[in-house]
Amino acid sequence: MTTHQTEVDEIVAIERATLEAIARGNRKRVISLFRKAEKIFSKGTEYTRDVVSNHFLFPLSQMLSLPHANGSEYLTLLPTQLRAEYCRQINARGI
Repeated sequence: MTTHQTEVDEIVAIERATLEAIARGNRKRVISLFRKAEKIFSKGTEYTRDVVSNHFLFPLSQMLSLPHANGSEYLTLLPTQLRAEYCRQINARGI
């Protein structure tokens, strides 16, 4: 398995676990997963940042924009760099 595929698989696993933790209301788990994604994002290459943005933040932002998902509660928990990338995505989509 290539390094890039390993990165994608890891981010997808974090994304799925985060969505599950949000659905269950497990705030501590969400914070832990956000930190893990932030660490990967901040230390990664441009490719890794794109992977985090496309395979973690984008699906997460779609879920958190739903009225019943208590999105604002979890959006405030996003670490600094992930929050900045989330804002870039939102602004790029014109939402």
